[in-house]
Amino acid sequence: MTKPMAVDIIGADGVSYKKDVSNKDLKRQYDFDISIVTSGQEQAMQGVEKRNKLTFIQTNKVNPLFNPKVMAEKEALIAGFNADEVKQMLAKDYGETELMAHAAEDIQTLLKKMPKPFRGANAAYAQKILDYVKDESDDLKPEQLDRFYTYLNELMPIITYNMNNSIDEQLARE
Repeated sequence: MTKPMAVDIIGADGVSYKKDVSNKDLKRQYDFDISIVTSGQEQAMQGVEKRNKLTFIQTNKVNPLFNPKVMAEKEALIAGFNADEVKQMLAKDYGETELMAHAAEDIQTLLKKMPKPFRGANAAYAQKILDYVKDESDDLKPEQLDRFYTYLNELMPIITYNMNNSIDEQLARE
């Protein structure tokens, strides 16, 4: 080494940055463990990891100790689908997918202004909005958070009414 150079050092305290590593530093009794991984090798390792996970899921799909819905979700995520696509795939009917799309639209509106309460709201609709607030709460402004919570409170009577109607319809069918 002819000139000093800078390196990242990984140690017990995490990654640190050492400026100006010279020949003198290299001659000391340091225990260097250097590994170089190319992007091709990294992709190959990720591919092996994905194959191992998919093999495990396939092997244990009928195992009663594992939740089949969770196994299907994990399998789809490993295959490259995002969380929303997985939810759509697992939706029992198209109505639920349509409801989730409406919730997503209302979330976008709530970021800017208060929408009219959605008359078709149910618990799943409210849960989608709550999940968004929980996931994004660090990035939302206080007035946006207030708007989300106010909107959800306004929906409670509508959700209760719709859920009661849904139960009544199910009981009538039986």
